[in-house]
Amino acid sequence: MSGVEHEAFASPLTLLDQWRGLADGPPLREMVVLGFTHDLPFLERFALSGARQLGARITVLADGGQARHDVVDVRFAGHGYQYGVTATRGAFHPKLVVLLGDEHVWLAIGSGNPTMSGWGHNQELWCILRGTTQVGLRA
Repeated sequence: MSGVEHEAFASPLTLLDQWRGLADGPPLREMVVLGFTHDLPFLERFALSGARQLGARITVLADGGQARHDVVDVRFAGHGYQYGVTATRGAFHPKLVVLLGDEHVWLAIGSGNPTMSGWGHNQELWCILRGTTQVGLRA
């Protein structure tokens, strides 16, 4: 054994499920989603509703030219969560999800766009970072 701990991980949806399963049942205060190609109805149905149930304020920021949804299918942008698009010369191309609670900070940085393919069907790569909001040294 190498001493490196590996965990099975599929997408940021998995992170939300894992947060829900934390023993102390902590509230999720903030969720931030950055992406390139994005699908708001997918996010609303599979990620944002669950994050809101955990108590999160949610911000989604994506490339303005890469929406993969019809605006008539978007139900909660602007009142259930903040949604913004970028206006840049080049592509706005990050894939980042931040989950912030009172004591926990989790990040997923990867290759999956916030779409059904990026967070579901494709086998995208993710780097998961887990930390704490507590500052100080342990004895």
